[in-house]
Amino acid sequence: APRRVGMRQAEAAKKEVPWTPDELSMLAKAVVRFPAGTQKRWLCIADYINQQLRLTILKTKEECIKQYQLVGLVVPGRM
Repeated sequence: APRRVGMRQAEAAKKEVPWTPDELSMLAKAVVRFPAGTQKRWLCIADYINQQLRLTILKTKEECIKQYQLVGLVVPGRM
């Protein structure tokens, strides 16, 4: 059990890493590419960002959702 807590701490520390401008730009593109209603939307968005930017520390769908809510991205054509 203590090992699991350590992993959670490491994950929590990783999630505090600020997003780069390239990552934010790719998130904005991914949100347009995978609109609401897309099956497994946030998984698709995370995979898209990770593949396009060839990230070594992969973004999770939870991180993408959190960042999307944080920056309040406005999708063109939507109010």
